[in-house]
Amino acid sequence: MMEMLHTISVYLSHMHPIVYIIVISLLFASLLSWSAIIHQFYYLYRLERHDRRFYTLFDLHQDDLVHLYQNLHQPNLVVQGLSHLFHVGFSRFQQAQKHQLPQQLLLQDVERSTNIWLEKYINRLESPLTLLGTIASVSPYVGLLGTVWGIMHTLQALGYGQHSMQIATVAPGIAEALMTTAFGLLTAIPANIAYNYCANRANRVSQRYERFQQQWITQLSILCHQNRNKSREISS
Repeated sequence: MMEMLHTISVYLSHMHPIVYIIVISLLFASLLSWSAIIHQFYYLYRLERHDRRFYTLFDLHQDDLVHLYQNLHQPNLVVQGLSHLFHVGFSRFQQAQKHQLPQQLLLQDVERSTNIWLEKYINRLESPLTLLGTIASVSPYVGLLGTVWGIMHTLQALGYGQHSMQIATVAPGIAEALMTTAFGLLTAIPANIAYNYCANRANRVSQRYERFQQQWITQLSILCHQNRNKSREISS
């Protein structure tokens, strides 16, 4: 292993400046890619754990959504994901109730506000995918550029050596070509795998949130119906 690292360091020290810039660019892209991967994986892990906890609370308090909404204002409680979706929708619901809107318009207003929030949240959740997709698609071509440059360097060395095919003549150019190809693939492959994985997870989150949105809007309609019946009983 140490011998391999020593060999790579020797080749890096003798690289052409253009190839050196290409390798540094690929290393920087790989660093950005892994930073985005680690951040996104950790964020999705925390998000799903938080959503499971909130959904358990929602199942327990379906008949008392007001109490659940009030609990979300506790200082030690983080509001994100499903809880934020519920918070946005129920806040809009209470504002619409103050204006005494008809039930149909009230529920449409809540659904519209949660749809806006949901679209913004999913776009923010998918924002790292742009970086990962760009790195996954561009890195092999950048590596290929270094490969072409390495081959050109080899041909130039052969020309200067009067067409003598010697290892010492062709080895540096071939090494440059192979190393840039390897760096390009090592940068692109993890980014491509992470892109597909995160895109699938983001799609599942979007579907789960849409199902939850419809579920608790249905609960709101039941709540409105119950409140209307209570008002009729009091007036009678």
